[in-house]
Amino acid sequence: MLVGDKRTKRGKRPCDVRSEQVSLVVRQLPLVLSANVINPILIAAILAEVAPVIEVSAWAALLVGLAGARFIHLRGRDTGVLANSDPRRLTLRLAAASGVSGCLWGVGLAILLPEPLLHRLFVTFVLGGMAAGAVATLSPLLPVVTAFLLPCMLPLALRLAMEGEDPVYLGMGVLALLFTGGLWLAAWKLNGWITEMLRLKAEKIDLAEELSSVLGDLERQVEQRTADLRAARDEADRANQAKTRLLAAASHDLGQPFQAMRLFIDLLEKQLAGSRHEEYLRRLAQAHDSGERMLASLLDLSRLETGAVEVRTEPFAINPLLERLAGEFQPLASSRGLGLKVRSNGDVVVSDPVLLQQILSNLLANALRYTPAGRVLLACRRRGGHLRVEIWDTGIGIPADQLDDIFEEFRRIDQLEQADFRGVGLGLSIVRRTAALLDHPVTVRSRPGHGSLFAVSVPVMAPSQGAAETAERLSGSTRIT
Repeated sequence: MLVGDKRTKRGKRPCDVRSEQVSLVVRQLPLVLSANVINPILIAAILAEVAPVIEVSAWAALLVGLAGARFIHLRGRDTGVLANSDPRRLTLRLAAASGVSGCLWGVGLAILLPEPLLHRLFVTFVLGGMAAGAVATLSPLLPVVTAFLLPCMLPLALRLAMEGEDPVYLGMGVLALLFTGGLWLAAWKLNGWITEMLRLKAEKIDLAEELSSVLGDLERQVEQRTADLRAARDEADRANQAKTRLLAAASHDLGQPFQAMRLFIDLLEKQLAGSRHEEYLRRLAQAHDSGERMLASLLDLSRLETGAVEVRTEPFAINPLLERLAGEFQPLASSRGLGLKVRSNGDVVVSDPVLLQQILSNLLANALRYTPAGRVLLACRRRGGHLRVEIWDTGIGIPADQLDDIFEEFRRIDQLEQADFRGVGLGLSIVRRTAALLDHPVTVRSRPGHGSLFAVSVPVMAPSQGAAETAERLSGSTRIT
């Protein structure tokens, strides 16, 4: 089987490989045809002295006419059209034309071979050059180069080998045969290299097209996913905006009824003091306070989720903040029979004083709520460049398997059964989100039945002269907008 006809297992597009081979040969045809015009005229002019002029001229005319016809045919057809037509049929046509041209060269000169040795050497030299040129230009298609090479060289080699008993001619004939065989082997090898190169090129094109298709699909998928995510984000933003508007309206609309209820409860406390309805009124007041706290927690959590929290970091002394917290929670501690102690120092911290107070307020409220007896300690400890604000309690503690869950929304401790102890389940979630906003790590340690320790790590700044004045700007409400 000829190398040009071989189909490798890895080749994905053999027709494309053959088309490229045809295209390579077609692009070389103008050079080949030029040699088929110039060389016959040159040989005819030289042989006219020693060979019949009419026969030599007729031979040259045939070659020039054939080359001219092929050239006109080539000019009349677009090279791309030739290369992209049926490659097998075009290969056969090229091989047939090359075979006719090779026969005219080989058979014609073998018949017209002159007697003088010098002229014979000249003819042999020209034919060898034509054969070598054919290998260089027609090797992409092995059938085409074979169709020209063999009829071009073999007749002359046989004529020389059978030329009497002169060993010179015999040697020339043998060398011509060996030269022909060597040229064909070179053409076969060159054809294999060209075929492999074109096959790799076709595979490269296939891979590039496949990769381009895959990348196109991925780009479309990414664009679709991006559009989906953008739509989902826009929908979520609209939902958050709607929720924010709803909660803002709710805070206003529900806040007023809660305030009115508190006024009525205060009036009823004065009127029903010492009566048998006082206990019912106390429970009503507790329910009112619980609902008010729940509404405030929901509003705070929603604003944290929507990114509507304004952070204003500044240096301030920690003492005034802790004293304010102690004064705020002392009545609650006393009403529950708990001790509340504060141990502070003169450090100046860098934080948002309002948001830090909100964090500590939630932690203190939880400590007092879940401590049925004992005491709660609010203390500070210096740790390198940070101040650990710690809340210790002797309360019920938190099971180890729930420590990772207590900062989730609406998460409450399962062991609590007393209704007075149960909170909304949002306080620690607000603590976690606010602390993350301030970049203040929050840690917790707890033992069921012994109590818990919550600690907030706040950056420390060297005390400055204006720190106490800065602390006076601290307000008792959150600054969430």
